[in-house]
Amino acid sequence: MKKYILLNNIFAQVIYIDYLMLEFYSPPQDEQPGCSWITKTNIRRMNFVFIDDLIKVAPEFTILKPDTKPNRIIVYQHEGELVGSNDRIGNHPENSEVVKERFRIFFSLANEKQVDLAITPEYSCPVAIVGEIIEYPKCWPGLGVLFVVGGESIAKTELEEFTKKFTSAQIRIYFEESLIKHANHFFDPVYYLFITGTENDKILHVVIQFKTMHMSARGESVIERDNLIEGKTIYVLRNSATSIWLMTLICSEAMNFEQYLQPAAVREALQWDYHPYLILNPMVNPDPTHDDFIRFRKFILTSRHKEIIELNWNNLSKIAGKPLLKYNSSRSALFIESQDIDQSNTKKIRKNHKKGLYYYFIRKGLYAFVFNSRPHIFFFQLPPVAIIEANQPQQSREGPELFSVYRFDNLVDLVEIPAVSDDHVKYLTDIGCVDPFFVEPTECVLDKERLICLTAGKIPKESPNDWYLLDKLFSVKLDQTNETNLRFTVFADTDNYSLLQRGAFVGAINKLNNIILPDSKMYPSSIGYLRSQQIRLGYPADVENQPTLYKYNVVTKTGECAKATICFLEGPLPDKVERTYEYIRKLFGIDNNNKKNVVIFYTRGEEILVKSDDTAANILDGNEYGDASIFKE
Repeated sequence: MKKYILLNNIFAQVIYIDYLMLEFYSPPQDEQPGCSWITKTNIRRMNFVFIDDLIKVAPEFTILKPDTKPNRIIVYQHEGELVGSNDRIGNHPENSEVVKERFRIFFSLANEKQVDLAITPEYSCPVAIVGEIIEYPKCWPGLGVLFVVGGESIAKTELEEFTKKFTSAQIRIYFEESLIKHANHFFDPVYYLFITGTENDKILHVVIQFKTMHMSARGESVIERDNLIEGKTIYVLRNSATSIWLMTLICSEAMNFEQYLQPAAVREALQWDYHPYLILNPMVNPDPTHDDFIRFRKFILTSRHKEIIELNWNNLSKIAGKPLLKYNSSRSALFIESQDIDQSNTKKIRKNHKKGLYYYFIRKGLYAFVFNSRPHIFFFQLPPVAIIEANQPQQSREGPELFSVYRFDNLVDLVEIPAVSDDHVKYLTDIGCVDPFFVEPTECVLDKERLICLTAGKIPKESPNDWYLLDKLFSVKLDQTNETNLRFTVFADTDNYSLLQRGAFVGAINKLNNIILPDSKMYPSSIGYLRSQQIRLGYPADVENQPTLYKYNVVTKTGECAKATICFLEGPLPDKVERTYEYIRKLFGIDNNNKKNVVIFYTRGEEILVKSDDTAANILDGNEYGDASIFKE
């Protein structure tokens, strides 16, 4: 292993990692069965190189400044048909002119909006567009701006021609030249484009990073395994030793990143455990919530001051003529670590949601913001990963704010979208749900999440007084072990668990609306006073100003709070009925008599049963559902 030098937390030269890859095989028959034995070692070298060491000048990326100014970012969620052969992986050739025109528009918009960072996903951008940016200085990124361009594969001969054509005194191109002699056919590149100098004396730098590890080696994926020239270097961008640092992990190499960092000396040299990093993960990924990618994100977010921007292809994309995405969701997302995100700022959360950026709570101080999978371009602002250059009251990192969203109509007409559908109203309408609160588009999406969690009995056993806050809501939490989307108002994901939970939510609505609430004879005595009312699921219009009303989930015909909580569980185990009943009653405190108005309907086979407060029975009330009335038949 080559040595590195660490002087006052500043690297000199390059960090070299000799990463030990172990290969296993089943033992011979005469050896102990069931064991695996190390037969050989294959040294896989991974180099982490600081770009300022490479280009011999210190850049000044705005995105890496640890100041109070939010960064302006634009991302392109590319829509296309991915095709692969032994010669290339990229867009279908029949679509090449449309693809190129869309990328021209995207980069023109990036310059028009004066962004600090522009990103495109893996295998998306034709090398011809990168060439056009280089060839025309008016297309160059501005001072302090970084373009991170996920490109279609590039063959060895193309790369040599590209370098020869564009290298000049004002244009400098860097890549791993030794790999040109490799026997395989093509690279999977990400291009860093940025300038140094002044407006009157600019140098354009083009640093090309090659993917270091192919995707899974099953099915059609063997094309990449058998033909990709794997890079050996991951570049680290920084302005200085005290700035934020940035690196890009291209799709599947994210699965290997934790292993690359295993040597303690490497982690220390990269200052990984304590230095702020922005990690970019551009991908073309049919299954972005595969266990290996979940594990990668969890690993990254275990260390402090780490944030991730993931960017996948649009969910209308195809691969070899078939839908690209396994579960319909691109999962392009921001993973944000912050103590300053104000979950009570529902105006901002709703505004982002309306434009297609969806809020999820992971754990205290950690959040995910997932983009809608259908639009093509998102333009937003995001505070720096760390804020150092300010006093404490000035260091608020309040999360992303989405400014504008775009799609391409008629192939190449860019249209700004004022609102992006999350599809929950369409889904409910398509399956015959007519509940006015849930299908009304103007009702608050966050209140819908609260209402469905309460209606389906998904209540936390802790924090009964503030259960309605977003970090307490069952449906808004994103479990790091599976990252399943449980949001009732975000209907993109079609994996089995999402569908199962969505079905339970909708089932609770339909059972109550279609069978139980219209039939007042089914009401137990504890809510017998509501038999003369026409009640429905919902919150009163001013509930946000009266949060104590969130614990009731039915309103009268005129929209007033009915002061009752009526839930439905489909075929639960007996102890779950009891637990849920007690959890919901705790919302009301010890002295609140309205806890007697908590009712849980549930099924046993085809029979609908009820759990309610027997002590609340009315002596004049008959009921056939197990309450304490003396008139019970």
